[in-house]
Amino acid sequence: MFAYSDDGSCNQGTSIPIEPQLAGSGANFLLKDFCSDPLPVLQSIEQAFGLRLDLVEGPIGNAGLLTCVAADRLVKLQSIYHIPKKNEHLAAIFDLVTPQDHMIFDVFLHQDLPFSGPPKCNLFDRLTVPRGFDPESHSDRPLPLSSQVLDLGPGLTGSTTSQYPRYLEMMDYVFLQSGIDADEFRGYRLSIRYPQIPTAAVLQWELPKKS
Repeated sequence: MFAYSDDGSCNQGTSIPIEPQLAGSGANFLLKDFCSDPLPVLQSIEQAFGLRLDLVEGPIGNAGLLTCVAADRLVKLQSIYHIPKKNEHLAAIFDLVTPQDHMIFDVFLHQDLPFSGPPKCNLFDRLTVPRGFDPESHSDRPLPLSSQVLDLGPGLTGSTTSQYPRYLEMMDYVFLQSGIDADEFRGYRLSIRYPQIPTAAVLQWELPKKS
């Protein structure tokens, strides 16, 4: 859970759990009804770039199967217009550090924002590009990526997926708990089978200049 400006500086904000009634380190971020029973155990670790949530050690293989869903709102006031060398892009980053068979990366944008259309997408390695957001490195050294960004349309209906049958129900719950109308948003999805690691996927929009 972290955010950066285009100049690499950490962009501090306020993290608010969606379902804060659970007790324990990291537990406040779990969506209880969408996790397996018993609840996964999370450890929250404060780091320079923000809060990191780790699953604690446990059984491996099928004995360790679990479903873990965590959610928060990162509240941060930021300009939606171009500021040279400081705020030129809106980008969402998904760091891939754990082997997985399928990554689904969704971003929902409010339809009143002064930019529109599918984002530019890149996949870059985390061996040569450090943590954070560096637009020049992302553009200059992208890894091969055959997947295309899908336009999910307005609202949540288009976000259904067989990979997680309760996804639509979960997203509806998160929007409801946040007091936000999902119909005011438009979704975009990047889906990758067996993504390379350690890498990061980026969905990026150019911010417009304020007229």
